[in-house]
Amino acid sequence: MAIVLPLLIPLLSAIFSLLLWHSPKSQRALALIGSLSHLLSGIWLLKLVNETPIITYAMGNWSAPYGIVFIADGISAWLILLSGFMYFVSQLSQVTLKKADKSFAEATFIHFLIFGVSGAFLTGDLFNLYVWFEVLLVSSFVLMTLGGKPAQIRAGLKYMALNLIGSTLFLSALGLIYGWLGTLNMAHIAYRLSHVNDGSVVLAIGLLLTVAFGLKAAIFPLFGWLPESYPSADPEITALFSALLTKVGVYALLRLYAFMLPPNSLAAELLIGLSVITMVVGVLGAASQYSIRKILSFHIVSQIGYITLAIAIGGAQALSAAMFYLIHNVLAKANLFLIGGEIERGPEKTDELKSLGGLYGKSTFLTVTFLISAFSLAGIPPLSGFFAKYSVIASAIKLNYFWSAVVAAIVGILTLFSMIKIWNEAFWKENPAAGVHSPQKEKILWGNKVSITVVCLATLSLTIWYQPMKSSLDKAANKLLDRESYYEAVFSHGLLKANSTEMPTPQPAEDGPSEERGKLQ
Repeated sequence: MAIVLPLLIPLLSAIFSLLLWHSPKSQRALALIGSLSHLLSGIWLLKLVNETPIITYAMGNWSAPYGIVFIADGISAWLILLSGFMYFVSQLSQVTLKKADKSFAEATFIHFLIFGVSGAFLTGDLFNLYVWFEVLLVSSFVLMTLGGKPAQIRAGLKYMALNLIGSTLFLSALGLIYGWLGTLNMAHIAYRLSHVNDGSVVLAIGLLLTVAFGLKAAIFPLFGWLPESYPSADPEITALFSALLTKVGVYALLRLYAFMLPPNSLAAELLIGLSVITMVVGVLGAASQYSIRKILSFHIVSQIGYITLAIAIGGAQALSAAMFYLIHNVLAKANLFLIGGEIERGPEKTDELKSLGGLYGKSTFLTVTFLISAFSLAGIPPLSGFFAKYSVIASAIKLNYFWSAVVAAIVGILTLFSMIKIWNEAFWKENPAAGVHSPQKEKILWGNKVSITVVCLATLSLTIWYQPMKSSLDKAANKLLDRESYYEAVFSHGLLKANSTEMPTPQPAEDGPSEERGKLQ
């Protein structure tokens, strides 16, 4: 039951939100209840996974690889918890915002967005991952273009066009993979590829899926849609996007390189190079911008490079580092977007740095929360960003990727430069309009203030509880790399034989949920 709750809760919330279209207040109450329930289900799932490392659920009682199977391990459980937390925070920030003209659609499609995110984190096969990607794509397109402003429509069309290309490539790749391997189940693909002697097939599958997932994750050279589209949405929606959308692509890359492809594949070497370029291009793009949301959008690209670098390096230490970096980045970046939204709602009604100034004297709250989030993103000790960057760089050095480690360290310094630029321009320098009208205190709605505070505390908690989190993520990474245990958990009744690549005969499972059920013959 625990594995399906993160899917049922947002789906039911979306359905009831549709029924309550005439009552925005009821929709907001439902959204708070639904998002809190999703967060609690994530906590429960993580607790269960810590006790039983791999939990599976077979839809319709049909076993893998034919049936639809949901799989929860330490990696997916942490991401479900993280998405539930951001789901709840986004709904807190919506409570006091007066957007009656679009609250009906916004509330409903946020639920559908979380439904798609949760499905992507829990699915056990590539075809259903494609389906969840499409749920995400449609929901995010609607949320991005709500309001109907010309800039939103233009950005939304670019976003949709490029992601549809990615979806087409993904679907084409699935057809080729099924033709080569006769399966789309992730565990079965991993098993089949481990017995394939033709390296060209492994490389082709790795490259095809890297392109499809890389576009979703916004790695170089497939990132152009992100800085064009994210700044056009409402700040609260952009914060949610920054937390979740690219992370689904990153998660898919993690499954591909850590589990499906054989270790030390040629595709992994290519991803290392792309990751380094992604870091550099993202941070240089941010340095050239003077809009807060544009700067932060380019930094999403840059930070994705760190995570995919650790994924491509491989090994338990690097995968654990990738997961911790992802969690840290979600919290720090989402909070910076929320803070940027409050700055944009100020008297100047803009996030252009040249028009801002004096926030240091007008809002102690924004000053303190910005410094915590910005310093964390830049990797200033003792905040979580320092541990995140250090763990990725240490993993690179351990496996002799010294040049990657050097670039990662330099990019960290340039990230600090961008954060200092925002501080100097928006907070420290005198407001350009100070001579025209007297400075006004920033008025922050309590819902947004609570949201920013909660995320800020979560960021600080990563520092306080770094060691227990690292232990949990180390355990999850080691379990993911233990392929035999994974096969046994996914395939019941000994359907796969140790030295066979024959397709098993479909058989119904004894029951739906399973905890490391079945043994390989």
